[in-house]
Amino acid sequence: MISKGMNWITVLTRDLPQDAYVPRSLLESRDIPVNLTNEIAVQIIAYLSPAVGGVSLQVPENRVEEARSILRQAGYLRPKVEGLNSWEQIGRAHV
Repeated sequence: MISKGMNWITVLTRDLPQDAYVPRSLLESRDIPVNLTNEIAVQIIAYLSPAVGGVSLQVPENRVEEARSILRQAGYLRPKVEGLNSWEQIGRAHV
């Protein structure tokens, strides 16, 4: 459920929506709300994925660290690289 005024932060991106469904289910099973952006656009016209930055899996700002920890334990994220502000995603190297 998406609440108005809630600040959503991207914790994972994937080229195709189906690649975000398992991580989304994993977070939802831990009662973390999830928002997938660009899901429908990329489903309809898959070649748009690089243009829109893929499908972004977002969580509320106050659940970011918890979500990243779960995704890291499940193998979707690598540990934070010292000196950089983002996480390296396995399967799609965004640093």
